[in-house]
This record gives sequence, structure tokens and C-alpha cells, in this order.
Amino acid sequence: MSRKILWFSFLLSTVSLLSQTTVIDSRSYNLGVIGAFSEVVGLGIKNIALSSPLSPGDMEALLDDAVRIAKENGAEIYLEKEFLVTDLFSESVTRGKHVLVIYTGSALEAYFALKNKKEVLLQSGRYKGADRRRIAVEMGRLLSYPDAKIDALLRARTIEMDWAPVDTINAHLPAGIRLFAGKNDALPLKAWYVSIEETDPRILTRVAVSDDPDDGKETVSRFAERLGACVAVNGGYFRMDLKHAEHVGLLVSRGSTIAPATSEVVRDAVTYPTARAAIGFSQDDCADIAWVISRNDSLFALTAPYPNVPGRPSPGLSNDHPRFWNRFDAIGAGPSLLSDSKVRITSDEEVFFGSSIPDIHPRSAVGIRADGTLLVLVVDGRQPESRGVDLEELARLLLELGAMEGMNLDGGGSSTLVVNGQLINRPAGGIFQREVVSALVTFFISE
Repeated sequence: MSRKILWFSFLLSTVSLLSQTTVIDSRSYNLGVIGAFSEVVGLGIKNIALSSPLSPGDMEALLDDAVRIAKENGAEIYLEKEFLVTDLFSESVTRGKHVLVIYTGSALEAYFALKNKKEVLLQSGRYKGADRRRIAVEMGRLLSYPDAKIDALLRARTIEMDWAPVDTINAHLPAGIRLFAGKNDALPLKAWYVSIEETDPRILTRVAVSDDPDDGKETVSRFAERLGACVAVNGGYFRMDLKHAEHVGLLVSRGSTIAPATSEVVRDAVTYPTARAAIGFSQDDCADIAWVISRNDSLFALTAPYPNVPGRPSPGLSNDHPRFWNRFDAIGAGPSLLSDSKVRITSDEEVFFGSSIPDIHPRSAVGIRADGTLLVLVVDGRQPESRGVDLEELARLLLELGAMEGMNLDGGGSSTLVVNGQLINRPAGGIFQREVVSALVTFFISE
């Protein structure tokens, strides 16, 4: 081991030991870390290094001292307000925070070039697969990580699925609708997704509501059979404790509002305003996922959910100017999983904290690709053959399938996918289907 690496290890060990044995304020600790990283960058051990992500206010308070400390150690500082997010780390780590990039020479230019390369891939719809991985690998090398560490980080954040078309069913489906099955024997995991070309005028996706007069629920197979749908998946949340089930959250079918968007949620006697994720379809079948609020009989989409934090409710609308959300059909559930081809899981903002929804479960989800293709994804869980996924894993599955936007639907025992009249997954580990209040259904209208 070289003297430089030994010195680097000693510096970081010293900072870590001090933090454990000495009462030290966060500002001093962060400056100590910046000092240690500045020295190893200045010595040429690392190409670039990063400070801890901090709120804009906290970063501003220590910026001058950070610049001074870096210069004393032969390095420079760049204040990064929109950090390059790759699959090395979760997007949530730096969301809403600033990061200091510690560098020397042309390393900062290399960072900017990589950031621009990702943007080009995003704009062209090619930020996926090998190109997406390559961006993460190059970022890891900029941080001077060994290839083995980069591989380990990517493996920890990626579920590798072996996807294959289900030809026996696809042979009887329209060309614009295709079913795929995937598995990962190591986890283990079983999943299915349907790609639906919504731009085909003969293909139409709508929100269906149970017409059962007794309890307001029916199975997904019943939805498909009754309506003649070639694809059907369970929809939003509902109350199971009532004799006649009630939908929880936004529900609009054929232009009629059955239930408004959830406006507030109470947790531990604290009331939080909410704008939860919903998927909606215009009359010409253009799909959109947004954070939605109801005002009288109208729907409005926000650019971001209310910034709720456990124990600290948002004041509601501030500088956001909601846009009119003109949807003929819509269904709310949540939380949102993807936004602009980035993992953005807004479970806290949508007030799903204090519930089991973020945990590992069977899952149903929807996504939208850049070309308007709708993705319907179902993951089995609570079974020896398939453990289920948490929200982060669910988001990454959608992302790997090319989705730009995505959201979670009702899951658990409700997760059910029916294609061409056949039950595709194993709800609750068998063939029993839980009755649900709503479903997303896709039709093929022959000419």
C-alpha cells in the first residue's frame, strides 16, 4: 500500500474517531471532512471528492471557510447546486441539497462533460441499459473508486431481471400490446409487465369502477370479462372495513368524478395537506402522471408535492401555480416513483410515512415512456418464489424498462394482472383474487 493511501486512510480514520469520541458540532465536523478530502485531492490520491450534501443555508454558512481550507491544501472548491445523479447513489441523498466538488486541474471539466453526456442521453431517450451504467461507472472513476467498488455499488442498487416476451399470449394480442415475464432467481423475484402503445388510435386505456351493488368490489378478472378488456390491472387504494367499499383518493371515470383527490392526511393527531400521485388519461388517450389536487369539480396538477416532513406539515401551496389537469379518466394512489427519468420517491411528501406502504410487498405500478407507451408492471411477493420489492426497487424496475414517469398503485394482496382473459401473476401466492374497487383497463378497438 502506498504512503499516499496510508495517509488518506489515517486522515479519514482520525476524523471518524474524533466524531465518535468528542462532542463536535456539525459545522466543525463537515469542515474537518472537507479538509481531509482537500488534502487527498491536493496530493493526487483522488481526482475529485465530495462534501456531505447540506441544505443551501448550511452550505452557505461554511462556504468561505471551505474554500480557504481547500486552497491551503492545494485544491479548489466548486459549489454544485444540481449534483449529477447516477446509479451509484440514491437521488434522495442530494435532493434539495448542495454539494461541494473538491478538485484540482481539469477534473472539474471532466465532471461537467459527464453531466452533459447524461443530459444528451436523457434528451434522446437513450439513458438506459449499457449507456446508463457507463455514466455511473465514469462517475465512480472520477471519484477514484476501484472498479470492484463501483460494481458492488451498482449491484446493490440494481435488480437484474431476465425478461422475455410471453409468446403464447402475445400471439393473440394486438401488435401494440405485449406481455413480458421476468425473474431473478437470486432474490428471488417474479414480475410481469405489459407495454401498451397508447399512440395507436385503436388502443384505449380507461379507469373502471366496480358496479357490484352489494359491496362495490369485484375481481380484476371480472373487470376484464365484463368490459371486454384485453389488459386489466388493479387500481387505487380502498377501504376494506366498510360493507360497501369506498375508494381512497382520486377516482374519475368517463368524465365523472367518483372520489376527489385526497386533500389531507392525519398522522399522530397532526394534519398534513396532501397532493398525491395520480395517472390520468385525456379523451384522446394521452396519459400523464402528476401530483394532483381537487378544487370543486376541477383537477389541478402541481410541479411538486407539498414538502411534508414527518412531524412538520407543509403550509400547502406557496409559490406553486397549479395547472389545470383536464383528464377524462384518472386514478390516484401513490407515491410517485419517477419524475423526468429520475428516481423520485415522494412517500414522505405524500404522507405515506407511518404506514407499511414503503416496505417490501407484492406490487402494481404504472409508468410512461417518452414516446407515450404505457407500462403496467406487477411484481409477486410474500412467496417462496418471489419476495416482493420495496418502493426504491419498484422505481428502478420501471426505470430499467425505460419509463420517464412512474407511480405506485395499490399492492399487497390486491396486485393482480389479467391479460387476454388469463390471470398472469399469483395474487397472494395462488389463484385467489381479492376484489377491488377500481382497475385500469385497456381495450383494442378494431376498425
